[in-house]
Amino acid sequence: MKTAIKLARAHFELNFPKPIILMFLMSAIVFAPNYPRIVVACFVVMPVASLFGFIREHRTDDVFSALPVRRADLINGQTLFAAVIEMIYVALMAVFALFSAFIPFGEGSTIIKTAVGMKCTPGFFGVVLSVYGVLNLVLMPVYFKGGNATASRAFVSAVLAVLCALVPYALFETLSVIFPAVSAVFNSFGAPVIGWQLLILAMGSAVFVALTFLSAKLAVCAYKK
Repeated sequence: MKTAIKLARAHFELNFPKPIILMFLMSAIVFAPNYPRIVVACFVVMPVASLFGFIREHRTDDVFSALPVRRADLINGQTLFAAVIEMIYVALMAVFALFSAFIPFGEGSTIIKTAVGMKCTPGFFGVVLSVYGVLNLVLMPVYFKGGNATASRAFVSAVLAVLCALVPYALFETLSVIFPAVSAVFNSFGAPVIGWQLLILAMGSAVFVALTFLSAKLAVCAYKK
C-alpha cells in the first residue's frame, strides 16, 4: 500500500497540470438554482478522464513499469490517484453547497431550491459517494483491460462508467419520489432527519471505499487477460 501511495503522489507531481484545476470549479455549479445536482457530481469524470489521458499521452505508465514495482501497485496507485480527485471534487461540492445556503435566490437558497432531483443534504452526498464507487468499479477494469488503455478504450470506459454509476442514483431518486418518508430524508433539513442523513453519508463513504478497493483488484485481473 505504501508503494501505491507513493505512485499516486508521483502522479500528482508529474501528471497534474495546473490548468486541470479549472475543471474542479465545475463543482461550483451547485450555486445554480434548479440545476440537477447529480449532473454536477458527474462532472468529476472530466478531470479524471483528462488526467488519465495525460498519463497515457506522456507514457507515464511505461516509465513507472520500468521501476522495480509490481503491476498491481501501478494500478493501485492510479486508482488511488482517481479516488483522491473524486474526494477533492465532492468536498468542493459540499463547500460550495454550504456557501450557497447563505446566498438567497428568489424564494429560497440554492441549497434548498431545486426543481429536479435531490437537494444538497448530507444524505445526497452519501449517495454521490456510492455513485463514485460504482463509477470506479466500472471505469478501472474497463480502462486497464488487456493492458494500458488506448484512446478509444479510455473514452468507452468513461462513458460506460457514468451510465452504470447513474443506476444507484436513479434507484434512490425513484425511492424518494415514491415514498414520502424517503423524500423527507433526502430533501429536508433539521433534527428529525439529520440522523438518517448522517447514516446514509457514512454508508455511502463505506461503499465508496469498498468498491474503489474492489475496482483496483478487478483492474489488476483485467490487465493480465
